This record gives sequence, structure tokens and C-alpha cells, in this order.
Amino acid sequence: MNKKKKDHLLQYILHKADKCDDLIVRDLSILKSSYHLLYIEELSDTEMIEHRIIRPLLEARFSETSLSIRYIKDSILPVGEISLTGSADEALNKLFSGNTLLLKDNEDDILIVEAVKIAERAVTDPATETVVRGARDAFTESIKTNISLVRKRIKNNNLKVENVILGQRSNTSLSIMYIDDIVLPDLLVEIKKRLDTIEIDGILESGYIEQLIEENTFSPFPQILYTERPDKVAASLLEGRVAIFTDGTPLVLIAPAVFNEFFISSEDYYERVLYGSFLRFFRFLASIIGLVTPAFYIAFSSYHPEMLPTELVLTISGGRVNVPFPPIVEIIAMEFTVEIIREASIRLPGQIGPTLSIVGALVLGDAAVSANLVSPSLIIVIALTTIGNIAIPNYSAGASLRLLRFLLTFITAILGLYGLVIGLIFILIHLTSLKSFGIPYFAPYGPFRVKDVKDTLIRLPMKSINTRPRYLRPLDKIRQAKRRRKW
Repeated sequence: MNKKKKDHLLQYILHKADKCDDLIVRDLSILKSSYHLLYIEELSDTEMIEHRIIRPLLEARFSETSLSIRYIKDSILPVGEISLTGSADEALNKLFSGNTLLLKDNEDDILIVEAVKIAERAVTDPATETVVRGARDAFTESIKTNISLVRKRIKNNNLKVENVILGQRSNTSLSIMYIDDIVLPDLLVEIKKRLDTIEIDGILESGYIEQLIEENTFSPFPQILYTERPDKVAASLLEGRVAIFTDGTPLVLIAPAVFNEFFISSEDYYERVLYGSFLRFFRFLASIIGLVTPAFYIAFSSYHPEMLPTELVLTISGGRVNVPFPPIVEIIAMEFTVEIIREASIRLPGQIGPTLSIVGALVLGDAAVSANLVSPSLIIVIALTTIGNIAIPNYSAGASLRLLRFLLTFITAILGLYGLVIGLIFILIHLTSLKSFGIPYFAPYGPFRVKDVKDTLIRLPMKSINTRPRYLRPLDKIRQAKRRRKW
């Protein structure tokens, strides 16, 4: 195509853009030469096109200098991002990404001007990862805005950003961000390699990328962390991780991820060490309660009542006297009810959803107990389970534990407490066998690293966390050096 004349390039582009009524073609005659301006009306900034492209071109018609495409690029247009190409296909992709094309008859170059109309929402508070102490900004759907939010926190020339286009039809922009003198080169190569293997027609959300590059697709545990908080991305980059930005989504992927990271909130580092460790410990405890409480209820009420105090056994048995169903049926029925209420509350408008979830749970729970369909003790078990699951900061990790909770409940209903122990052992074996981009998923517990445990279940004071996680094998292992500053 690059050997064809300009009018042939124009006809080729118009042919490929046939039946696109939103394509605007503006013909200009300057110094007895014909120019053609092409842009998509909904994607391009028409005001910028008029003032930064058309007006300078019309003013240049009084010049005696011949206005070649290269001369226009170098000397006429007051635009920051501008480039040349001789490929009509490349120009066509840029056109439908919101860029403006300028062609001249009998010339082989096509001028690409970035005059994209940016329609985006303002930076607002995080919707899911809320904190009491910490930054209040969250990522938006604009990849440029998201990158700027991280660069605002890490003002360093070693913070690198590499761009790539994925999706044969969607042409979605992705950016890989990392700190060059910290990240392990092999990790960076592996991430780029997996991104290069993606052959798909469209990337509509970062979840597509997450599923296409993770190692174990059928594992219940997420192997890539996502977040809507710029400060969390900045902290991960400083540890030696890589961030993947996807245009059109407010969630940024962080790789590699380890099991411990899904239960840590940014607020843990902003509070003083005792309170931050207290919050983190009870968050881990809440996740364990949300995972095993229903299974324990079935094991002790159906198989091993002798392991409980006599008064507690009598209380549970008294509440189940008129209940016609075994504990497994009660739990499954209530668990499904809670999941339906949870899903319904998410889909409803923001003001109605929380009200429905609270009122629905109270009304259904009270009605079920009054109708002798479930026992009062089971309502307490389901409430503890639900609250414990909500305490997990990451939604994907919470969803994973909900799936495993059903699995442990069924195994315990068949084998009793032995089944629960067997199920937990298999989960532990699976965790230790997983890897995220070559990094052990259960690090630093398996393999066990003493120096990395200081920032896991609880965290030590900030003065003690002076090295980056060793399991990430960062180039620069020291994150906090003792030195005296001259004021």
C-alpha cells in the first residue's frame, strides 16, 4: 500500500470505512494542492481540529513554501503528539482510535494527529477498597489518567511505561509499568511473553487479560491481584512487582500475586503498628471463620456432639427439635438464600441495594426460624460466615473462599470432622503447589522465609521492614537504608 499514490490511499481508507456515517472527510485546497482531513465525529475533538489543524493550514496558504506533509508536521501544526506513516492499514486503525488523518494528493505519507476527545468521569473515591485513613483517589476508565495517578506518587526516572495494543478488532491500549532498577528482568520477560501470546478479537476489561495470562485457570484462587487504588499500585511497584493498565477499565492488574496479599489493606501501613497489625490479624481470622464455620457446625451437630459442652449441645438440639431437615439441608438452603440476596443487592441501584440486603436477610431469617425450617443457631452461623467473608478486602479472594466453603460443607456432611481436615489439607497442598509467574503462591510460608514473615499475618514497625520481599528476587533488595540527612 505504501507505493500507491495519495488519492489511491484515500480511496482505500474510504472503502474500508464504507457505511461509517460518522466519518467526516474535509477537503482543503491550499496553494493549488488538495488535502483531505479525516476523523470520526464522536471520537475526535472537533474544537482542537478546527483551531490546531484547519486554521494553521488555511493561514499557511499565504506562504510561498510548498506544504508537503512532512513540512506540515515539522513547521505548521502546533500539536504535541503527531506522527507519519505510509501504511493505510495503520492509519485506519489510528483513525478509529480517535486520531485525525491528513492526506495530500500525490504523496505517500499520511499525517496522524492525536486529537482524541477525552470523555471520562472525574477521579472519585474508591468504590470497593475504602479506607478510613489514606488517599481518596481511585482509577478511572482512562489509561492516561491512571498512569498519571501512579506517576504522581513515584517521581522517578526508573519508573518505566511500555505500551502495547491487544485485540485484533478492539485495538485496546495496554501499558506495562515497572521500576527498572528493582523488578526482576526474568519476571518482566515472562509477563511480556504471555501478553504476546494473546490472540483475541477484543479486550473489553482487564479480566480478559487476567484470565489469559494466569498459570492455573481452574484454580479457585486468583493468581493476579487487581486494585482500584493508585497507592496500592505504587506500593507494589516499589516491592518489585509489575502493573498492567488496560484502557477502559478502572482496575489495574498487579503481578505476581501471593496468597497473603489478598488479605492486606493499604490502611494497614498507614496506621500505627499495633492497630495496623490488630486489623490485619482479625481480617485473617474473619476469613477463616467465613471458610470453616458451616463445616464445623455440621461436624459437631451431626457427627461429634460429644466434643462440645453439654449445655451447648442441649441448646443446639433444643433449637432443632421441630426442624424437619438435617443440618446440611439447612445450611445449603440458607447459603443459597444469602448468595441470591448478595447478587440482587449488587444489581439494584446503590440506594436500594443495601436496604434490600439488610431487610431481606432479617425478614427471611426470622420467617425461616418461625416456620421451623431452620434452627436459631444456624442463623448465627450463617451471619458469622457472611460477615467474615465481607471482611476480606479483595472481592475475588472472597469469592474463592465462598466456593471452597461449599466444598468443605459437602465433604464434612459426608465424612464429618475427618472430611473437614482432609479438605483443608488438600487446600493447603494446592496453595503450596501454585505459582504466579514463577513465584511461589504461598510465599513466604511455603517455602518459608523468615525475613519475609515480618509483613504477613502481622506487620512489624516500619523501621524493621527495611528489605523488599525476597521471594520476588528484586534487583535492589534494600528499601530503607540508615543514613543521616543534612538539613
